[in-house]
Amino acid sequence: MANEVNNEVNNYRRRGFLQLEATSRSVLWTVDNYYSVLATEHSICSNTFRVPSLFSCLFYLSLSVNEDVFSLNVIRTAKSPYFLRAAFHSSVKACVILKDTFNSIQLSREFIISKDNISEPINFSKDNNSCKISNEANLEVKCTIIVSETENSRSCHKMKTPHACEKDYVPSISTDELKNHLQVILEGDEDNHVTIFVDDDVFQVHRTILCSNSPVFSAMFEHDTSEKTKSQIYIDDISAETIGEILSFMYFGSTSKLSRQKAIDVYSAADKYAIMNLKGKCSNFLVSNLTQELVLDVLIMADRHGDEELKELAIKFLVNEAANIIKSDEFLLFVETEPNLGRCIISHLLKLMPR
Repeated sequence: MANEVNNEVNNYRRRGFLQLEATSRSVLWTVDNYYSVLATEHSICSNTFRVPSLFSCLFYLSLSVNEDVFSLNVIRTAKSPYFLRAAFHSSVKACVILKDTFNSIQLSREFIISKDNISEPINFSKDNNSCKISNEANLEVKCTIIVSETENSRSCHKMKTPHACEKDYVPSISTDELKNHLQVILEGDEDNHVTIFVDDDVFQVHRTILCSNSPVFSAMFEHDTSEKTKSQIYIDDISAETIGEILSFMYFGSTSKLSRQKAIDVYSAADKYAIMNLKGKCSNFLVSNLTQELVLDVLIMADRHGDEELKELAIKFLVNEAANIIKSDEFLLFVETEPNLGRCIISHLLKLMPR
């Protein structure tokens, strides 16, 4: 018996040790006449699929068009943010081959799906070699998801791509496109549905997603409220676009590309619903993009929402640019309408004056 064991051990040593560190799944998504479909839909999604070692997560493919550019994304989501957080301990790599044989388009990409839960876009133009894409063209997308069971510095280094360092990438997604994405995730989970009414727009979302991201939404469903009884929420003081940004952040961990005004709107809404990570993201964006024209609005907003850190940074910027700002008619009006903030700014300026 001892000899048999020794022989088995020697066989292992000669052959090496085979260790299964990752599992994968490949899918093929075919979109017939995709040019014509996107001309009316603007964004379409595949069915969801799972990877064996990440059964709690769902993956799906999204194809959208913006002006003259098609974009394909691989998206990871889950029915509970807890499962998404657990998935962060795994390294997820997507290998995608995109093919339109009719128009001789073939692209291949590999990338890591980061904590934003959305891949970088694979972009290709409507114009290919100065020839318009035919309306009859079909698109084939082969996507392979590879999941490493554990994530460490060695595996991250091996799988890193040039684009993987772009941590601040966020997808550009419209309100209508977001609805399409949410519909894919919501299929087959009716008991958990909540309908949000914003003006003429309607969003179908998960109650668990709302409650886990916002203590304000959570409180709505803890008592015998109309929201809990009817599973309906009516919002009349925030635009549908802003609510769309909030839901995008809740589900995908990101927003569309922020503008200064959009960041102000989303900041205020995130503060109302106590979504602190999103509020912080908007605050960081505004601080990084402060201008002489914007700083007074940011200062007023920070004061209204009791954000002392943002308020201090806005005042610091304003004081540094005081020579140009205090001469403007806008600043004079600001001092008249916001006397407390005006005194605060003057106090900071006096501290800088030589004694």
